[in-house]
Amino acid sequence: MTKSIEKEYDKKRRELLDNLRVGLMDAGFDSSEISDEELWDRAIGFVDDVVEGINQIARALGIIVNAFLKATDDIQPITEEHFLKVIGKSKDTPQSDPRIYEVWSACTGTGGAIYHGRAEAENFRDACIEFFRGHLEEHLFDKEEMTFCECQLFDNKMSAEKSLD
Repeated sequence: MTKSIEKEYDKKRRELLDNLRVGLMDAGFDSSEISDEELWDRAIGFVDDVVEGINQIARALGIIVNAFLKATDDIQPITEEHFLKVIGKSKDTPQSDPRIYEVWSACTGTGGAIYHGRAEAENFRDACIEFFRGHLEEHLFDKEEMTFCECQLFDNKMSAEKSLD
């Protein structure tokens, strides 16, 4: 090092050591018994520990990101047709505004009304058919009797609860 660079380094090091001693004193620690060299070595060791901790966190985040990318690798983008089907519409949906129906069931065995979801259709029966189409338990829906798991279906909570009285 040239003399001017060495002088600037020593000046900055002195400032850092003074600031470190002030910080330790503010925190209630007496650093007067510790030499500048020992204090400097401890500070550098602490910084190294912090850097290592940050590197470990970065490695863990890298593992998590790679696992997420691998898990989502097979996910295909949703098509417009599938999206419209999910929200209860199709490209052939008439321009009239169908109503959004809630689908509730009431069964004495459950002790109350159960909310299943919502579907858009011209009438409640069609809304139920649309809602349960592709449902995991579609086979438990009876469109003739308008029941699910042999429990009567309703378009609102109050009617479903009233039917249990």
